Amino acid sequence: MEASSTYEDVIPAYKPSSTVDNQVHCWSSVTIKKEEDDINNWRQNHPELIVRDIGFITGVDLDLIRKILKFRGVNKWFRVRRLLISLKHRWKDEIERVEKEKKEAKKRKDWQRYYFLKGYCEALVDCRQQVRALCHSPRDVDWPKILRWREIGVCQLPAEFPRRPHRRWFWRWDRLK
Repeated sequence: MEASSTYEDVIPAYKPSSTVDNQVHCWSSVTIKKEEDDINNWRQNHPELIVRDIGFITGVDLDLIRKILKFRGVNKWFRVRRLLISLKHRWKDEIERVEKEKKEAKKRKDWQRYYFLKGYCEALVDCRQQVRALCHSPRDVDWPKILRWREIGVCQLPAEFPRRPHRRWFWRWDRLK
């Protein structure tokens, strides 16, 4: 899939009635010029944005949409994503604290403590960079239209996922596939 998608690609039946001066309006998105209509221009990370967009387009009761998203686990994964980002920030603070403690241990020549902290810090950096790469993965992911659980195995971490990936690793990997 290309990096940018138009409204017709995302929602084929949706023809926005509020088009003014080559601009498109949707409930939860910012007013976007059609030539700038890119997936990365859309607000994200809140189920209510999805609820109101679907309600705006289809006219379905918003409470029903909220209930479906909740029961399907969409709300959970929005929350998990935010908690992962919070965990990533906590790890960053811990890395900074350990670096200071490591310098103090080196000054005291407490080598056992120094090498322990050095290994601990490297492990934290590895974990943080892997979670960071996951959080910075591209938005335009095509989910397989499969309902059998055994076939969802296509959504796995790639075997070549490095120990310390660049934060945009998935953007590069998707292009190489």
